[in-house]
Amino acid sequence: MKFEDKILNLIYSKSEGGYWDFKRSWHVDDGCLLHDIICLANNIENRDCYIIIGIDENNDFEYYSLNDDPNRKNNNELSTFLRDKKFFGGIRPSVSLKTITVEGHEIDVLTIRNDIHTPYFLTEDYTSKKKDIQKPKVVLNKISILGLMIQIHQLIVLQMLIK
Repeated sequence: MKFEDKILNLIYSKSEGGYWDFKRSWHVDDGCLLHDIICLANNIENRDCYIIIGIDENNDFEYYSLNDDPNRKNNNELSTFLRDKKFFGGIRPSVSLKTITVEGHEIDVLTIRNDIHTPYFLTEDYTSKKKDIQKPKVVLNKISILGLMIQIHQLIVLQMLIK
């Protein structure tokens, strides 16, 4: 199924699900955007996830113009935004942005790629005007982190051998 058709099916469903979310416009607050990206990157659906921007879920899922949205981002801005955040292991969610046109309306679709690097979490607290994202409150020393990394590596190698 083509990408545009997948997104249209989600829009026409007029509901949100475990791997997609609708936004009327771009996030005013970067903390809220980061929170949404992390949540969808850590989803349990085991598939790519979508933030579909330009759909007003509070108004019967009508289209909402993004033409004058001052918070609208492009791929480069999103990459820079995520690169500046302190994620565990330095591994960030992989995202891409694509604009599709539906019935004459531009819809931005932010895809958060499914991969093997979950869970994603910050190693430093992130504070914005509307959202505080706190690092996990798990205390690990250097030895337990090294042990955990070795176990993860062993699982990855084992998984590769099984395939």
